[in-house]
Amino acid sequence: MNSLVSSLLATGASAFVVLAVFGFPNIGPGVDREAVTGSVETRPAATSYLLEGAARNCKVRRGARIKPAVYRLELATDCDPIFDELGEASYWTETPNGGIVFSGGRGTVLEFAQSDGAQFESVLPARPLYSLTPGG
Repeated sequence: MNSLVSSLLATGASAFVVLAVFGFPNIGPGVDREAVTGSVETRPAATSYLLEGAARNCKVRRGARIKPAVYRLELATDCDPIFDELGEASYWTETPNGGIVFSGGRGTVLEFAQSDGAQFESVLPARPLYSLTPGG
């Protein structure tokens, strides 16, 4: 019995030393947040986009920088009659979570979240659904 107890104590002590030196293993479900965060591009690389919604489309552009993450929103002339609500949008803001907000004097007009690939989809308003695709 003494031999069994001392064997267990020696094994436990050895395991403790190994864990103290090498650390505890990362076992179980989880997300390596640093690897995921580093692999996701949070700022759009393109400046020209195609804005589509309700079977209509027009070109929009991220214009001159006004301040960090805020730019002038440039709308093609064909956007005016198609998207009346965009007429008041003047600013393109890139959010910390990688989204894009079009806003004006009365606040947010359209808000986009990253979708599959390089595309963005509107979250405000949710209906009708608008998409923003680079290279427009």
